[in-house]
Amino acid sequence: IAAECGLGRIPHEMPPNNKGYDIESKDDAGTLWFIEVKGRISGAETFTITRSEIGVGRNKPDQHLLALVEVLDEGSPRVRYLRRAFEDVGDLPFDTISVNLKWAPYFNRGEVPA
Repeated sequence: IAAECGLGRIPHEMPPNNKGYDIESKDDAGTLWFIEVKGRISGAETFTITRSEIGVGRNKPDQHLLALVEVLDEGSPRVRYLRRAFEDVGDLPFDTISVNLKWAPYFNRGEVPA
């Protein structure tokens, strides 16, 4: 939410039972951004993403952001935005609910919110 406010957008936190994304944010042009937030303690090896979250990312590739938040022992968390995050994730079997992905490759591909 703070990163979005810092960009001049108007973020709205979605209810906990919302499947697919955590924040809906509107920019000055009226574009809606669908943001999935994943936070992990520094040094974590993986993060879990659901089938629904991947689906939103694939269905709205130009409006979807994966926000990765690395929580440090001291200081402010490090935030990275990743666009088109799930293009390299293959098709999941029909009955798959979620998958674990390696944290570092995704975080390293991400950019500081701008």
